[in-house]
Amino acid sequence: MKMTTFLALILLLASCGKSELSSTEILSSSIMSGTKIDSRDELGKVTVGVTDADSTKICTGSIISSNIILTAAHCVEKQDAKKMRIVFGSKITDSKNTVKVEAVAVHKDYFHNTSVGNDLALIKIEGTVPSKYKVLDIERSSLLTLEKGTPIQVAGFGKNKTGFFGGGAGTLRKGQVSLDQYSAEEKLLVLDQSNENGICNGDSGGGAFVEVDGELVQLGVNSYVPSKKKGSSTGDCKSKSYLTNIAFYLDWIQMTMAELN
Repeated sequence: MKMTTFLALILLLASCGKSELSSTEILSSSIMSGTKIDSRDELGKVTVGVTDADSTKICTGSIISSNIILTAAHCVEKQDAKKMRIVFGSKITDSKNTVKVEAVAVHKDYFHNTSVGNDLALIKIEGTVPSKYKVLDIERSSLLTLEKGTPIQVAGFGKNKTGFFGGGAGTLRKGQVSLDQYSAEEKLLVLDQSNENGICNGDSGGGAFVEVDGELVQLGVNSYVPSKKKGSSTGDCKSKSYLTNIAFYLDWIQMTMAELN
């Protein structure tokens, strides 16, 4: 697979609350037709919400160490770490299961809305993740050889088809799509979500997972969907989605984790 800037028209998947929504941020769906999940679900045990103190910005993340969350760079690039929150629960507004952020590291080569790669960030939380949650072994992503059509599980806090807040936004959901393109040597991987059960607005930073020997292995971080046409402010969440490939960035992730700690 050769990924270039042929997808210059992209729409990042982070979401804001009603007071901050613009026409360029409103997409058509969520983890579309997704199933609600909680921390008892295997996906729920590795997935967290990424938000601000007022829960007006919605993103998703995954747990890659006892105190480090992996997410998308465009979720945190303009955020003050002191005002950010990580939610260990099924609702983005769950204040009882929310922890503060100590530090954030964004990939140095990420440039907002101008690049089809490098959309990665790490978040260091205060303390450690709750005991009922699990830490993903991200090194396993580099060992996989996967074929087109492989079932992929996705999870996120994004909105649904009927609206934003009040229509499903801020609730953790899961769905299943299929792998379209993948190589450990490429910056991006592509998911086929034409079954309308994939990622969309608010699911940014969340993970795409394949099950290997009964364990979830994270392949990528939700980054963007292509816009329908030049000049369009509406993304098409019913065809393909593009994720930052963990295997390609494994060295950066491990080095940055060490620096944060």
